[in-house]
Amino acid sequence: DFLNNVFNYADILKTEPGLLGSRTWSGYSRVHLRHFNELDHELNSRLCMGYRAATQYMNSFTTHLTVILA
Repeated sequence: DFLNNVFNYADILKTEPGLLGSRTWSGYSRVHLRHFNELDHELNSRLCMGYRAATQYMNSFTTHLTVILA
């Protein structure tokens, strides 16, 4: 039963490596990308617009291990 669970989780991680950890903007990146006197809702909308490009960048890696480590 234990090995069955291990293999099931390994299969899930192999097919969908993004489930291991959700990708969010770090505090440092939010401060670094923020414009002077920019309001929170404006920053959030700009970061949401960059989500598609960031996802395409992460999908450009060939192995799932590099995606997890990036």
